Amino acid sequence: MVTIREVARESGVSAATVSHVLNGTRRVEPETAARVRAAIEKLGYRPLREYDRYGLRGIRLAGFFAHGTGMCACADFFGLLEQRLAEHKIQLVLIAAPETIPDGELRALQRFHRLSFCVVHTSVRVPPARREAPPYEVPTVFLSSAPPPAGNSCAVSFDYRQAVRMALSHLISRGHREITIFTSIHNIDVTEEIRAGARALFADRGLEYWPSRFLNIARAVEEGNEAAQAAVDAHFARHPGLTAVAAAGTWATVHAAASLRRRGLDYPRDVSLVAIGGLYAMEESRPDLTRVDLGAPQLADAVVRALLNERMDQSRTLLLPSFLPGGSTRSLARAPSGGPAARPELLELSEDELGRIRSRRFTACIALDGAGTMFSELVLQGVRESLASLDMTLLEVAEAKGSVGMRDMQLQELVRLAPDAIISFSNDQTALRDRFLSLSAERTKLILGVDVPPDLPEYAYATCVATNETEKGRLAGRLLASEMIRRGKRKIGFVCNADINFTARQRDMSAIGTVTEDFPQLDIVFRKDFIREQNALSVVRDALEAHPETEGLYIFSADATLTAQKYLQSIGREDILLVTTQINDEIARLFLMNQNVIGIVSSQAYEMGRYLGLAAASSLLGKHLPSYVVVEPVLITAGNLEKSWVRTARRRPPTKK
Repeated sequence: MVTIREVARESGVSAATVSHVLNGTRRVEPETAARVRAAIEKLGYRPLREYDRYGLRGIRLAGFFAHGTGMCACADFFGLLEQRLAEHKIQLVLIAAPETIPDGELRALQRFHRLSFCVVHTSVRVPPARREAPPYEVPTVFLSSAPPPAGNSCAVSFDYRQAVRMALSHLISRGHREITIFTSIHNIDVTEEIRAGARALFADRGLEYWPSRFLNIARAVEEGNEAAQAAVDAHFARHPGLTAVAAAGTWATVHAAASLRRRGLDYPRDVSLVAIGGLYAMEESRPDLTRVDLGAPQLADAVVRALLNERMDQSRTLLLPSFLPGGSTRSLARAPSGGPAARPELLELSEDELGRIRSRRFTACIALDGAGTMFSELVLQGVRESLASLDMTLLEVAEAKGSVGMRDMQLQELVRLAPDAIISFSNDQTALRDRFLSLSAERTKLILGVDVPPDLPEYAYATCVATNETEKGRLAGRLLASEMIRRGKRKIGFVCNADINFTARQRDMSAIGTVTEDFPQLDIVFRKDFIREQNALSVVRDALEAHPETEGLYIFSADATLTAQKYLQSIGREDILLVTTQINDEIARLFLMNQNVIGIVSSQAYEMGRYLGLAAASSLLGKHLPSYVVVEPVLITAGNLEKSWVRTARRRPPTKK
């Protein structure tokens, strides 16, 4: 802080003379007075009379310029910066400013408020000053990525290009293509950064960027909630196929979420939502938002460092954001053909359609790989009960017990029964492609469950009902990774299905990708694959012997998970956390025993069976069905065991033996 003694030295007079000039207490020669005033202007001296009156000598004043709703949106950051500056005896005051403030006006306000420092928020834009503009009288920090307009200033900002790239990369990697971008940021420099980052990312991914899907609601927010709501609602109405939103700014996130609720939609069930920036308005209602964190503490520290720097050289500092995965996004399932999968609700029948089905007394047969697993038993139960509710006669259930050759022969036998529909479900139906193709010449409708053979033409089957395996893998990877971080663990291993069928590939690669992309602080120490359950023990044992540092395991198979757990108990390694993707009663009991199996991400097997029955009925009515329908998986943990178990298995969960 400049003192009266420094002014005296600069002007070559005594401190008393400077005081007389400032207070008019004694006549001073005009030439001397002019020299004193020039020194005051040069050094930026500010009298401390008012501070002295209230015992605040030594306190310096910093002005924080913000506009309109930006003052609300930056409330948390303002409070944080206020604390940081108070440590250096600098008092922060909020100054309302217009959306655009000319450089000269900003300088005048700095003098009017007798500021020692100045911070200009993102909501305020200062157009470039004239060339060779003089330096600011007080150190000035612009929270913008644009070049500072004059000397004695600098710019500190987040890398908004990188922020939007993080948000969009996450959504695209989760299968989303119909994405919109909302922003509530007034500063056109920042919004252009966001727009440019989006265009560049779409180009990098070979995707088309649609400018009409970019919406800035800053102006509408200024007009009030009703105007902002109307703008967002109208945007969603113009783009009914949107599956994901990237929202930059607090108000963009708030109004996007509110618009979805008004339309009876939720996130992530219907639309995935990624927030970019501050979220103080939603922290209590949805603390688990997937977001790109712009780190208010990081920004506050950078601003303080800049203000206290003796030299500001019009530099620009871009702070890197960080990606924080949450529960407001999901993986969008895609069919083997690459197109988006359909929701199962499309298979529901109206009362009129139910009446027509029941009056026709259709018949059906079921072909499955084997009924030895809980998953298969639940699917079969769902199919049986669904067909019974439709008054469809179940002629035959053919179980091949793992033999592809037997399944092929059984399908031939089922055709001879002349059923109206054949339902075939298995985790891998690749070897049956030619048989399915030959069935297309029959009048029988073919309904596939779980898997579609590669390159099977869509005309050969009515539809396939499957699980959103991409989401299943994501949930499993996220559960394991987040729990490991919570417990201070880092080393993770993957035990995957060696079979490269579409289903397994989607699930396992999604789990690995989730850990790699969303949790870079974790280390993947190994990946081992197997097919036969009898090989599970040797695979797990060999992997852990080679990598004893392992602290968490993803294992796709329930039986393999139980095998691994028994092995871990035998070697005293129950510190290793386990997650699996198949439902099993015995694993549920491990939850109750507070063991280290922390979760199951299960298919809704019964619901899949029910929808297989509905799909058969819909096809017999001549309805055009989507080629690939997915049922969302369920995350089962010790905390939600009873509720999720009843939902998934249609019965109460197991108890301790």
